[in-house]
Amino acid sequence: MTGNSGLKSWSGLMMVVLTLSFHANVGLLQRLEEETNVTTYIVKQKLPKELEARQVEVQILGKVLSEPAMGREDLDILNSKCGYMSPIPLDPALTYVFPQLQVINGEINQLVERHLATKNPSEDKLAPFRQQAAIIARKKETTAELLGELRGKLTSLNDELDERQNQLKELAGEAVLGGEEFKRYVNKLRGRSSLYKRHRAELLALKAESGVLTRTIELLHTRNDSVLQGLSAEEMRHGVPGFQVARQKLEQVSVEKAAVDQEKGKTLEDISSLVQQLSQRIASKKAQLAPIIKELRPLREQHQELSAEYEKKKKLHDTTAAGLESSTGKLEQEVKSLREELEEDESQCYMLEAQCVIHQVRLDRLTEEIKFYISSNPGDKARSLREQLSACINEQEKVSRQLKEQQQLVKENQTNRVRQVKLWSNLHKLLECKKKCLQETQQNSGVVHRERGAETLIL
Repeated sequence: MTGNSGLKSWSGLMMVVLTLSFHANVGLLQRLEEETNVTTYIVKQKLPKELEARQVEVQILGKVLSEPAMGREDLDILNSKCGYMSPIPLDPALTYVFPQLQVINGEINQLVERHLATKNPSEDKLAPFRQQAAIIARKKETTAELLGELRGKLTSLNDELDERQNQLKELAGEAVLGGEEFKRYVNKLRGRSSLYKRHRAELLALKAESGVLTRTIELLHTRNDSVLQGLSAEEMRHGVPGFQVARQKLEQVSVEKAAVDQEKGKTLEDISSLVQQLSQRIASKKAQLAPIIKELRPLREQHQELSAEYEKKKKLHDTTAAGLESSTGKLEQEVKSLREELEEDESQCYMLEAQCVIHQVRLDRLTEEIKFYISSNPGDKARSLREQLSACINEQEKVSRQLKEQQQLVKENQTNRVRQVKLWSNLHKLLECKKKCLQETQQNSGVVHRERGAETLIL
């Protein structure tokens, strides 16, 4: 019975250990799978998007750096293209802002019209699924960003903890235990000290007993030697030497034979008892499992019913969640469109305010011009734009008359000038011909004398 109970307890412990190890391995595999999925998402989806965004930013910055700085002439060209050229000089800040506002508003209007023309939510049947995918992608991105932040915080905290532990080791020489850990350490030392004292007392008692037994064995050996010497003398006296040795050998052989027979019988008894124990255990396990199996059958049926109900509820939940997400997506789209309309209205409001400022500036300039024109003061009239433009027109007309007179003079002298040019060209040709003839005569080894307008060639 004792062996049977020990075997049961040992098998129970083994089952507990196997169960714990199985659950630990399953939990470890689940954690590894989750970490693998998160790492795969970060590497294959999140990091490529961030890298692409960084590359786009770098390209935009490179384009901005490669373009030359805009000067006053570039701004004037931009103003002329945008239709803001006016005879009244404007504020440079307004001159620079208004064309850009007009261009940006035009681009925004084109993009909005293109978006509304290409994507109509009422005709797109896949819009809810796209919205669900976008929601899930946003949730993934936010979760990945939160995970990165938490990992960064954990790394910084671990680094700080290591730094503090290193500083504490440098100051104290080794790690200092806390309150509860110190108490456990003291209790552990007390238990070990009591165990050491008990084992030491047992060791001293065993040493004393070993000394007594050693002395007893020595005394018995000496007495045995004296007895053997007496027996050998008696055997020699009776004429039977070696009788005691033969007797001891026979007794030893008989003892060994009895031990072998006893071992054989014991082995057979152990085998039969082991078979009986195994059969009893099998019968007891069957008896124990029978009510459990009976209880398991209705539980299986209940599990199947609950599984079917769970699947039904899950489908209902999924459809409800999809409907809610689609409705939220529509609401988000409406909010987005309303925000875009609000931004467009605000931009138009800003444009109208800017145009009002421009018209006000022009109106002020016109009132000032009318004031100067009506004024009887000649200095104010000279400051008016009309007088300035009239003076400029008169000056330009004077310059135009001078240019026309010069043109008429050039036309009158053109024939004489053409004739002079022709005569000079003929003279140039004649001189070139003389120069050529002179060079030819020098090459023919002749000497030319020029005296009083006459030339004489001496060969």
